[in-house]
Amino acid sequence: MFAFSALKNSDKSGLLLFSDKTELYIPPRKGKNHSLRIIRELLAYAPKSRGTDIAQALKMANRVMKRRGIIILISDFNSPDYTREARLTARRHDLIPVVITDRFERALPEAGALRRRGRRPARGHGGGPALHRLRLDRHRPGPARARPRRKVLPSAEKELQTAMRRTTLLILAAFLAAAPAAALEEVSITVTPPAGKVKLAEAFTFKVEASLPENYSLKPATSAPEGSDFELLSFTKAGETKKDGRRTETFELKARAFALGITTFPPLTWSLGGEAPPDASADTAPFPVEVLPLFKTKEGESIRDIYPPFRYIPWPWLLALALAAAVAFYLYRRRRAGTAAGPAAAWLDPRSPYQRARDRLAGLEKSPLAAAGRLKEFYTGLTSVLRLYLAEEFSIDASQMTTSVLGRELKRTGTDIKTALRARELLQKSDLVKFARLKPGDAEQDSRALEELLAEFHRAAEHARALAAAAASAQKQAGGKK
Repeated sequence: MFAFSALKNSDKSGLLLFSDKTELYIPPRKGKNHSLRIIRELLAYAPKSRGTDIAQALKMANRVMKRRGIIILISDFNSPDYTREARLTARRHDLIPVVITDRFERALPEAGALRRRGRRPARGHGGGPALHRLRLDRHRPGPARARPRRKVLPSAEKELQTAMRRTTLLILAAFLAAAPAAALEEVSITVTPPAGKVKLAEAFTFKVEASLPENYSLKPATSAPEGSDFELLSFTKAGETKKDGRRTETFELKARAFALGITTFPPLTWSLGGEAPPDASADTAPFPVEVLPLFKTKEGESIRDIYPPFRYIPWPWLLALALAAAVAFYLYRRRRAGTAAGPAAAWLDPRSPYQRARDRLAGLEKSPLAAAGRLKEFYTGLTSVLRLYLAEEFSIDASQMTTSVLGRELKRTGTDIKTALRARELLQKSDLVKFARLKPGDAEQDSRALEELLAEFHRAAEHARALAAAAASAQKQAGGKK
């Protein structure tokens, strides 16, 4: 019943079977198959021990449950003292005890002679009465007429009732003690959806306002929403106010959408620090976002051809190709003639790969591509400068790699992780400009960012060469000594 109730509410449910030790633990999860597994284990599991230790079971539950939840404790509560563990559990979680009893523990059955199985208090030790397990002895004949039922172990039953009253009072006291603290330590987070229209692959801004006690601190989660169509770009703290022992913080978040239509922005987890409980966190509420296409489409138009199909014979191109072949043949014959006369000295570019990349970037910046709005050609030039430099400096075949593969290959350069991440972001942005028609307004800033990236990669290459030279010198000196 509890498992299917959690399934209906889309909550997680788990199972902990125990005796005087932990018999089986199934971590909390969602789903119908998981609930059916819990029911199957309850029906088919055979316990390995016959004792009962509620204290160790509550310790296990507190150790594996990091967040507040509901614990339904089903037992006969015939266990050693568990007062301390019950008090701690009731403070952290909602503890609901469910008592199970057996009618044969209150009155003997109408049968013949019975054999008692269980513990007997030792003489002289003053041990209290304990519940005994009874079984029918079919090997001993009983009297001709069954005796009337009589109650057994009344002191054990009274002891169980006392223990249950004590457990209930502990849970109620823990709840009343935690209620004022929870009211004082309330944390609320409000999300203001983005104003205006959100377009595909364009950054949009939304606000998050958090109200929390002054002795708490709030830290946003910097990881991207898992399994969503959004990418988080930045977190910026916009303001902070204090009033009546509480602090209100305002954040501006930038994100980017990669799916058209109405999409739900997932909840974000914010970690609580300061004097907050350990591992405390708060989540923002999800909100819908309507994502529009990056460019307008005509009515009835579904797919737009980037390049229309050829509908004629390209005679000009064929003539140009023939002319190029003739020029190539002429140059080949001329080179053959020069080789026969004598070998010519090969020309070598004296510039380093870094200097050549700087010169290519300077030529691109002087071109009128960015000013004329030809951003696709401009960003193609930016990525070409970076890919050629990586091929010449680190022998990475960058021109033949996709952006994702090249992002993994950047580890071979020996640069720090921040530089590799910035390079990957620049490559991804250039892909959006070239293939998704993104129109950035900071082309000059991206050019400066590429110049800084080239400098960082150059420093990493120089450092690697210095280390290699030092190792070779040390090896040479070691060889001389031998």
